[in-house]
Amino acid sequence: MTHDWMRQDAVNILEYLPRFLGMDPNFHATNHADSKEHDRIRLLLQDLLDQIYVDTATWGLPLWESLVEITVRNDAFDWRRNEVKAKLYTAQSVTRSFLQSVVEAFVVGQQVRVTDVPVDYRLDIALGDGTVTSWQGLEQTLRVWVPAHIGWRYIARTDAMFQLYAGAFVTVSDIEHIEAQADYVLSAPREEIAAGIRVSTLETIHIEANVYL
Repeated sequence: MTHDWMRQDAVNILEYLPRFLGMDPNFHATNHADSKEHDRIRLLLQDLLDQIYVDTATWGLPLWESLVEITVRNDAFDWRRNEVKAKLYTAQSVTRSFLQSVVEAFVVGQQVRVTDVPVDYRLDIALGDGTVTSWQGLEQTLRVWVPAHIGWRYIARTDAMFQLYAGAFVTVSDIEHIEAQADYVLSAPREEIAAGIRVSTLETIHIEANVYL
């Protein structure tokens, strides 16, 4: 969280006193020591306030985990915070949008789509490949909130950028027989004449992929 309500720069008490006072070595040294202590307290207050909120808690996370009965592990702070927030969720009714927010708490970037499939008593959870911070935590949380008669399946999506080139070479050959007059006399030896045609075609086709089953 931000601490806009409190000063962000280091404390220097001499800035609020007449300049000539700071010219005295003893007075300058005393106020310099007071300034350092004042600044230390300022940073301690900000750090203490951070522990009150799950999103910024660090050394205070074990207290949050103890509150919601989660075993403390040495995982990354983001993973642990998501597990705490998932435990703190409360809802009068379990809706699709609520479950979407639950799953998003365990997904980096929150690239999630939860689809209800009532005919099969199932939820389809589409998410990016490699974006889940804790599969075990996600499974445990879904077992808490999803009704017992509803199942779920995961659809992992892998995004890729590539170009597909396709080409074709078409060759057509045709022989034409031209009838001559029966009484026609050639003035020179008959020569065979071969004729052909070559067709080249290039077409670019964009094929859209359906990433969701």
